[in-house]
Amino acid sequence: MARVEAAPDTAALLALYAEMEQHGFLRIEVESWDPAAFAELPLAEQKRVLLDCLDKNRLYVNLTEMEDADHGLSAADIALNRSFYGLSGAAAE
Repeated sequence: MARVEAAPDTAALLALYAEMEQHGFLRIEVESWDPAAFAELPLAEQKRVLLDCLDKNRLYVNLTEMEDADHGLSAADIALNRSFYGLSGAAAE
């Protein structure tokens, strides 16, 4: 969400859309995409549309997957989550 908000232009948003599509971050209801129509919208509206397409359920990482390198979580984020759930040690139990 932060990357969408910080995107400076349409090209950056279209690149984010492609990344969201590739990694399964789009809501299942999003079946088609018209880049030309999207590009005609004002930048603020483009950001709103892209955020509406985002599957918000994918914005969190399951506790059992938080140490997976694919998620790119920092050691500090992992430690904070482990502390929140009352888990000790550095590795998942």
